[in-house]
Amino acid sequence: MKKIMAFLLACATLVSCVSAPESVKAEPVDRGYYNPDNADIGDFATLYIHPYLQISKVDNDPVGWSVTDAAKVEQIVRLAPGTHTLAIRYDTGKTYVLMPSTVIVLFQAGKEYSAYGVENAGRIEYQVEEKATGLSAKLDLARLQGGGQDALSSYIKYVLNPTSDETGKTVVMENDQWKLVFRPDLVFELLHKESGELKVGRRGFQMEFDMTGATLYLLVTDLASMSREQFLDDSNYVDTAQFVMLPVQCTSDSVTYKIEKGMEILGDELTLSILVE
Repeated sequence: MKKIMAFLLACATLVSCVSAPESVKAEPVDRGYYNPDNADIGDFATLYIHPYLQISKVDNDPVGWSVTDAAKVEQIVRLAPGTHTLAIRYDTGKTYVLMPSTVIVLFQAGKEYSAYGVENAGRIEYQVEEKATGLSAKLDLARLQGGGQDALSSYIKYVLNPTSDETGKTVVMENDQWKLVFRPDLVFELLHKESGELKVGRRGFQMEFDMTGATLYLLVTDLASMSREQFLDDSNYVDTAQFVMLPVQCTSDSVTYKIEKGMEILGDELTLSILVE
């Protein structure tokens, strides 16, 4: 992904809160293939949809994968591998939500997945798991928005989010030798204090889907001649960035990067204090 996307999880409104009855055993409804891009059918993933789930959209396209209250049965659909955004609603006939929630899932070729909902403290939590391993395949939106306790979620909260278009603040990270500044519009400044050398350009950030790791790319460029859109779409910054760093630790007070490219401390870790202006 070249563009950092912000995803908002819609809160489901629970109308009735009673225990869900046992689902009716019946033959699954086969929804065939979701194949808008004419992908190779042999590489498809298979999704089993619990009888109480209604999937109304995939990637914002209406699909209407739901069954009537009188005949709630499991559904099966095959999807092209990759990341898909599902609009999911829960309805047992007695317990239901008014509005669908957004669930973002990474489907891998040839694997099978189960989608279901769990009632928890008056809310519905949606799960999409790989059937063979039981591991979650959905993007953790709370962590993506900076709501987790891990280092990467904290990095999003304390370093990336303040410089968003909505917030518009500046994040200053520095120690005795280095000063790294993030500004809105994906602008960065990197100062080596001893030499006085200042680098200016635009920054990219790429993250593993399961948020097990991420990489920061700093491309030195003339800001006037390269807009943010040109940087994201045309610069190929993953290969052309002069500086590459991995955020490995982060709190509200400091961040630690492992240096992959561009600094004299290559391979070492760089810890900087954080100040939001």
